[in-house]
Amino acid sequence: MRPEHVAANRLIDIALTGKRKTYRAELDKIRAGSSAVAYDNIVRLAAMQYRMQTQDHRYMSWRAEWMRQNRNDN
Repeated sequence: MRPEHVAANRLIDIALTGKRKTYRAELDKIRAGSSAVAYDNIVRLAAMQYRMQTQDHRYMSWRAEWMRQNRNDN
């Protein structure tokens, strides 16, 4: 899984909890550790997948893989 996918998955997981301060802190952390292009890609991927997941209940392959890994860890 690409680093952009991992970061986007973390953003989605936080967004699903509804914790805005935590979400903004994660965005700041990503912005500080990434180039502008990478940051834009991460935010775009997270927004697109979040909409697909909450509205259509569809998952991109990288999100489905992340969810499978997290389910097996619990």
